[in-house]
Amino acid sequence: MPRRPVNPQYRQRVVRACDRCKSSKKRCDGKQPCKSCEKKGYEGVCHYTAGRRLHPLPRPETLASQEDFDVRNAVTPDDIEPEFTADRQQHGSQDINNHDTRESSMDTLGQPPVMLSSVSGEKVFVGNTAALSFLRFIQKTLKRQVGPSYFTDAQDTQRLFEADAADTGSSRFYTALSIDDQRTYIQYFLDASNGLLDLYSWDDVSKLLRNQSSRRSSVGQTSYPDFNDFETASLYLMVAIGAQCCGPTKDAVSWAAGLFYHARQMAMKRMLEEPSLELVRVFLLMAFYMFGACRRNSAFMYLGVASKAADILGLHMSAQYRHLSPDIRRARLRTAKSIRVFDVICNSILGRPTSTPSLRPGHTSYVSDETGVGSDIIYRAFALGATYEIAAILDIAVSKSADSAIDIDAAEDLVLALQQRSRNFPSILRRQNGGEATSSRSVTIGNIHVSGAYYFSVILVTRHFLIQHIVPQLSEEAHRAPGNNTNSQPDSMEEAKTTQLADACVEAATFMAQMCHQVMKSGHLLGNMCILKAWLFATGLVLGFSLLERNITNSSERRAAFVKSLHVLGELKRLSPQAEQYYGILLNFHQAIKMYTEQ
Repeated sequence: MPRRPVNPQYRQRVVRACDRCKSSKKRCDGKQPCKSCEKKGYEGVCHYTAGRRLHPLPRPETLASQEDFDVRNAVTPDDIEPEFTADRQQHGSQDINNHDTRESSMDTLGQPPVMLSSVSGEKVFVGNTAALSFLRFIQKTLKRQVGPSYFTDAQDTQRLFEADAADTGSSRFYTALSIDDQRTYIQYFLDASNGLLDLYSWDDVSKLLRNQSSRRSSVGQTSYPDFNDFETASLYLMVAIGAQCCGPTKDAVSWAAGLFYHARQMAMKRMLEEPSLELVRVFLLMAFYMFGACRRNSAFMYLGVASKAADILGLHMSAQYRHLSPDIRRARLRTAKSIRVFDVICNSILGRPTSTPSLRPGHTSYVSDETGVGSDIIYRAFALGATYEIAAILDIAVSKSADSAIDIDAAEDLVLALQQRSRNFPSILRRQNGGEATSSRSVTIGNIHVSGAYYFSVILVTRHFLIQHIVPQLSEEAHRAPGNNTNSQPDSMEEAKTTQLADACVEAATFMAQMCHQVMKSGHLLGNMCILKAWLFATGLVLGFSLLERNITNSSERRAAFVKSLHVLGELKRLSPQAEQYYGILLNFHQAIKMYTEQ
């Protein structure tokens, strides 16, 4: 006869281990947060999954007393006030009764990953967190409700959109520019990449321009000799991205494409020789350009090369930087953070796994150790550090979503972790405009990227619960007997939590649309924003889907935010074929929503 189980209070080993310690087979102390997660900076996402015996799970001490579960502490414009609240204390006392929550929130009710055709006909993977997967789910749902329409059966949504590529490359666009024009286009690049990349300061750019000018004069040529392929390629790419982002005409964008392909040829000459910091920067710039050019699969290829080169150089091992000079140390640190941020954000858009590790050991990411430098350098360090902090949680959210492991508790913990990180951001990241007029656009776009990363992370974490909240309302059974509610108390508590998370998703999408529309009206939005247009598309899908909810009190606000996302994409489609496709899809979605509401 087996012995009786030992009571938990008398056991010498811990009753439970957190998910991270279990997956890595590390010793866990069973606390919340456990010592291992606390040491690695994962306090906010130290999560315990209930076992078969339904032992009460430890609750985080710092989170259990947190009454304010909202999006208010995001990096938001001052005039936007969220209202999402949830009582974590009450939920903490219901762990045993609400054990079914963990299972029901992982139902198949949601968007599965899909395989879409690329421009060459090859099937490519798009994960379940991608807006395209959510789009496929919405199309199937509306088709069941209102029948086929142009939105539900659109053939262009069955493949991954890729724009046409330029066939030849030339540096004529660059050589025809004056030094002032080159600097102007490079400034556009610095503005467009603020908060996402921090590869070069203006001092670095000036040095590159001086080196190139001296090389040109030393050989007495009218064209630029390629003495240093990577330095010249970097200048070409920054100018090409600047022209791609600002235009002002499609001809300029076409000339920039030729310049990009010329720079790519230069970079490929030495691609497989010795990896270097310059190689990482160049391939990261090529990835940024290709996202703006609507060639996302190609962008991921360049991003993969940059990531592998960074691994070889040990850019993620910041503890090894101490023996380097301050300038090289800062350049490596900025590049390591840039590739991590861009990798996580880009892969989260298409629901793909990341390829770069986080920095080790952890840094106070938004702090710059540079002294005696200009405010622009400090701000770029702040903005990149903030998105780096958000990207750490976004990466966890994508991984958990891919494994269908985001239940109500995990979603709340992730959103609270985002809030806690954002509270430590410098105050300048909460303002829309910088103090100086010359830096106004750069600071504004940097703040947009920080805020957008926050809102997009909240949307990605909570969108599954928006689906759980709305889809039952669309079924006939949900309306057959609306007054007959036979749910038990645990079910009603689960529904309340699901509703609160669904509201958080809609509010984050509303703030994203309002923020982008406000910046567009101010004139600070560039003509092509490679990441923002994807965020806006995801935002528009969430807002449109939320309009299918019955008996909502703020339908006019949601509808206005949906229209604002359309307006911003309508502005961006002038220079971006990708934004044009997004605009067309949301416009057709708008018509399908009208058909549904008129039924």
